[in-house]
Amino acid sequence: MSDGHSPFTGKAFTKFLKHGLSLLISTSIGIGIYTSLTEGRMTAEPLATANMTGFFYAVVLHLLIGFSGKYVTARHPDYIGQYFTAVSGIRFLSVLAMLAVCYFSVNTEDAATYALLLLLYYLITVAFHTVFFSHIIYKKS
Repeated sequence: MSDGHSPFTGKAFTKFLKHGLSLLISTSIGIGIYTSLTEGRMTAEPLATANMTGFFYAVVLHLLIGFSGKYVTARHPDYIGQYFTAVSGIRFLSVLAMLAVCYFSVNTEDAATYALLLLLYYLITVAFHTVFFSHIIYKKS
């Protein structure tokens, strides 16, 4: 990693944004289809609202991680491992903050729906980032 070349620019950065956003959009569409199928059996409005909240949270987080990763690794490619560790902590703290905001802003019956969908989006981003970043690190070493 000390050759001065950043592993998270160019094609890797484009793939990160494209594949991550595709995964989040397909998850949101899948939950939307599930919401439309369960409309008669349960209240669909909290599920749809929670889906959009989780989706926008995950997209904003994904874009922030992507652009900050490009910025950091372009200037300090030797610190890519530390950057990914910091991203993991920030991602965890951000989902805790979002869970707290949702808990205090929605009624008690809908809080579980929000929490489950936020955790679903959190786990999807964790899995995607883990696979993608480990691929980048092992490919460049």
